[in-house]
Amino acid sequence: MSCRDSYSGSCGTIQILTFSPPTQVEQNIIKQICAMYEKASKPIVLVDACCIRFGMQAEAKELIERTGMVCRETLTLPSYP
Repeated sequence: MSCRDSYSGSCGTIQILTFSPPTQVEQNIIKQICAMYEKASKPIVLVDACCIRFGMQAEAKELIERTGMVCRETLTLPSYP
């Protein structure tokens, strides 16, 4: 992920993020996460404030729904299964 541009308006400056294919390091991290998930007997998803900060609620919900993992929150968020 890299910041490519910014927009300045009445609300201040907003950085516009664009997503690029994962780097080799990111691919290795993804492989490690997948391996740990496959080995886990009771995997869970821990959702914290960064989920809201970065606007990832829909992605977190989709991950939980698709994997069927238990979800725990560190703060009050919209209800997840």
